[in-house]
Amino acid sequence: MLVHLDSGDSYRTLNEEKDMESGNEILQSTPIVSDPAWYCIQTQPKHEHVAAAHLKLIENVEVFAPRIRFRRATSKGAQWVVQSLFPNYLLARFDRASLSVRIQYCAGVACVVHFGRLFPEIPDQVVDDLINHLGTQNIFEVPNDPVPEQQVEITQGPFQGFSALVKRVYPEKMRIRVLMDFLGRVAEVDVGYNDIITPSSPRVLALN
Repeated sequence: MLVHLDSGDSYRTLNEEKDMESGNEILQSTPIVSDPAWYCIQTQPKHEHVAAAHLKLIENVEVFAPRIRFRRATSKGAQWVVQSLFPNYLLARFDRASLSVRIQYCAGVACVVHFGRLFPEIPDQVVDDLINHLGTQNIFEVPNDPVPEQQVEITQGPFQGFSALVKRVYPEKMRIRVLMDFLGRVAEVDVGYNDIITPSSPRVLALN
């Protein structure tokens, strides 16, 4: 990586950066201002936690890698899982002038997201709002408590895979009564909280 310092300028210009994914070198002429900012980092597939852990070891680098905890249908019924809120991406705050190379070659990192010569900065307020919404633990548990008139999917028992409409909720028993279309007629069935999931996207619910 070649860095040229022009004595007539107050900033350095990055001439060449290696694209970790394609192996090609990209000619860059974007001024690298010496001022920390938030950037979007693309990670290697399913390596968000690896990239976040290694980036946190670099001095003067802040990392925001939010996760969500939600119930998902499996062959064993509804199970709690934890995944990245932004699959294959995380946010990092650093000084690109001095840390660009270390960030680029950090374990688990694919690249700093850029569009040609532009490396978009993420406003501090946007990140602050996300942190305030998701909490200081950077993990958000998507609510799964059913409510009347909500569409759910049954994940266990003889009606596994069926969609149903919640009619009544019995919190003290952790059970609900649902309406479902079975063999051409509408039937009422009682199922447990652990036997259903909400089909809405957990990531959409986490950000609402």
